[in-house]
Amino acid sequence: MIIVPFPELRFNTEFVRFLISGGLATLSYVTAFNGLVYAQALPAPVASVCAYFVGMVVSYLAHSMFTFSIHSHKASGVIKFTVQSCLGILLSYSIIAMSQGSNRISHFWASIAVALVIPLANYFLMKYWTFRGDGRAGR
Repeated sequence: MIIVPFPELRFNTEFVRFLISGGLATLSYVTAFNGLVYAQALPAPVASVCAYFVGMVVSYLAHSMFTFSIHSHKASGVIKFTVQSCLGILLSYSIIAMSQGSNRISHFWASIAVALVIPLANYFLMKYWTFRGDGRAGR
């Protein structure tokens, strides 16, 4: 028998839907961030925040409708998602800002670190706090 450290991550359709939705949001973030940085439109930390907002909109729509099948969008769910996203912005900004202080880490790899760390934290927050009890379908 294989022991899974996080039983919530065992193969299930909700987690697969989360990966698909999160992948779309992550792709939105990475594309917007690198587009802004490499076009020299904004400094990297500011570009990260702007790109995070793009990913945030994509994430809310995809996760609420597809991942967690929310049928009635409540203000409390939007507020929780916004709080969760603001915590993500702070973490994202911190990772990018720390990479800027180190000449050994490129902006690209820092954005990949953001793209890996934040989604995992978001899954647990969404499942157990953000969308809990907000009109979820019986999946």
